[in-house]
Amino acid sequence: MLIITKARKFKLTQSLRALAQRKVAKLERYMPELDRAEVELNIEQTRSVVDRAVVNVRLFHGRTVFRAQERATQMQVAVDSVVDKLESQLQNYRARQRAQVRGRTADERVVAVEAGPTTPPYPLLLRRETSEATSKAAQSVRE
Repeated sequence: MLIITKARKFKLTQSLRALAQRKVAKLERYMPELDRAEVELNIEQTRSVVDRAVVNVRLFHGRTVFRAQERATQMQVAVDSVVDKLESQLQNYRARQRAQVRGRTADERVVAVEAGPTTPPYPLLLRRETSEATSKAAQSVRE
């Protein structure tokens, strides 16, 4: 995976570049097919010091783009937070892909697990025979 690191409005140090690249490279374990990642580090001039460091990360996987943005007081904290967000996005994407292959959506699978095993107290109807006599009898009962 190609990792492109950009800095805006400040001088990017080698240690910060290495940290961002190392953290984003760990995302490849969730999806090895990622083409490239663009990491943008920015310092915004705000009135409060709380959210000056801004990190934007975009991951490209074919036509799919995963994007996350995080603000923090320090750039390292923002990088950690944005990587956590992207981890959950990638895990959810993988779960949806696996569920579609199996014929279910991820939400249906979660509901099925929460419901638990369903065993009715009565025997299941395994086979139903239909003949003209039974269908006529059923119609006469309805009338």
